[in-house]
Amino acid sequence: QQQQQQHRHPHAHLHQDFGADSDTSSLKSYTSADARKTPSVGSFIRKGLASIVSGAAGTLGLAKRSSSPSLDSNSFEAFETIGDDDGVVIYNDLKACQMTSGILDFSREVGLVTQEFKCHTCRGLIGSIFEEARLCNFTGFSYCPGCHSNDECVIPARVIHNWDFSKRKVSREAKEYLSMMRDQPIFMLDKFQILYTMIDELKEILLVRKRLQAAYQYVLSCAAADPEPFKRAVGGRTYLWDEPNRASLLDLEQTQSRTLHKLLGNMVHQIVRHVRGCTACRLKGFICEIPGCNKKEIIYAFELNVTQCEECHGVFHAPCRAQVENCPKCERIEQRRRITEQQRASYTYVSDNDDDD
Repeated sequence: QQQQQQHRHPHAHLHQDFGADSDTSSLKSYTSADARKTPSVGSFIRKGLASIVSGAAGTLGLAKRSSSPSLDSNSFEAFETIGDDDGVVIYNDLKACQMTSGILDFSREVGLVTQEFKCHTCRGLIGSIFEEARLCNFTGFSYCPGCHSNDECVIPARVIHNWDFSKRKVSREAKEYLSMMRDQPIFMLDKFQILYTMIDELKEILLVRKRLQAAYQYVLSCAAADPEPFKRAVGGRTYLWDEPNRASLLDLEQTQSRTLHKLLGNMVHQIVRHVRGCTACRLKGFICEIPGCNKKEIIYAFELNVTQCEECHGVFHAPCRAQVENCPKCERIEQRRRITEQQRASYTYVSDNDDDD
């Protein structure tokens, strides 16, 4: 009888060593216990969007937020970013961190052994004799066919490091995550100076955005100009001229296809045409004050081959400004300030003497 039992269950001692009654019973118990713990896709994606701006990611070029957000299931208010290096978002959700690590870092394949042959999302068995294991090129984890539909997306890390916009297969949760963060301006491109030195499209779009930044000031200060059409033209992405070094993944895609060049270039052209024809805006131009400059035409900050002082905001011809060390307008303002202080000091001295008398 003992021999018959060993013949029927030749590996019964293995089940005793691992403390499992059977593969079927352990699978059922696992599914019933962990299914309740598995967060929804939207839950950890929203947490992932918030944790993008936390920790070391900010030092590598991701915009950070100044306070802990209040996450809303249907809103991106929690992802309203600013460039404050002291901003901290406290989120320790493991799955959210795994998703956000793929923003700047290339994901490495985790492997089925490390995953215990289980889908990273639903924890169903995959690989070998089970369901097909599909690799996500964004997270590095493997998924079952139900959680990985072979959708393709652009991988942010490959764009930042290799300027590679080719689409690769990702899981359903990764696709939803990338779709939600695609239009969020989380990249601070001035942290990646090598991009400006290597990518011509980025150098050109930076120049266009700086020109638009200077030209848009005339729109804001002119009663005859309406800024709303410009905001609508870019879908509310006012950071395109407010912060020329800030960009989203969508902006980078449009930069690579030169769609953004055309859009912003047309906006600059419309503003320049308004300034040239508006009497009030023409009065806000500048005359190059560099000694020896014989060109007395009116120049504007949005023109090419000009430079603007960061202190006094005076505008000069770039070749003329390169010939002098200090800004002449700043020197004139400083001289006027010293004269005013001397006059005030002498007036105070005279008043004190009058009081003594």
